[in-house]
Amino acid sequence: MGVRRNFVPRRWRATPYFDFRAGLGDINAKGPLGVRFAQGQNFTFTLNMGSGLRYNFSPRYSFSAGLNWMHIFNLHLSQPKFLDYGINVWGPMVGLDIRLDVRHRHAKGNQ
Repeated sequence: MGVRRNFVPRRWRATPYFDFRAGLGDINAKGPLGVRFAQGQNFTFTLNMGSGLRYNFSPRYSFSAGLNWMHIFNLHLSQPKFLDYGINVWGPMVGLDIRLDVRHRHAKGNQ
């Protein structure tokens, strides 16, 4: 789940944005015994922050590109207890955005 803030009106073709997301995940922890900086358990939490530019082809389709940061951590919930080093990742993010809502159009003369 997350939020995205666009910095200019929607009718513009190019729109800079900032977004923040949080979620749950499942990884293959492989440790932590004998593995330096391992997570200690498979269940994880994730935080994402990013910024970039979205280009609108039409009201329904757009392309976005930007830079994203992700932090994966276990919130010290592993049993037995191990240090939670977390995993930090920086990288590019590209995507094709498709608006799923249906816009209601009123027929001419119907109010």
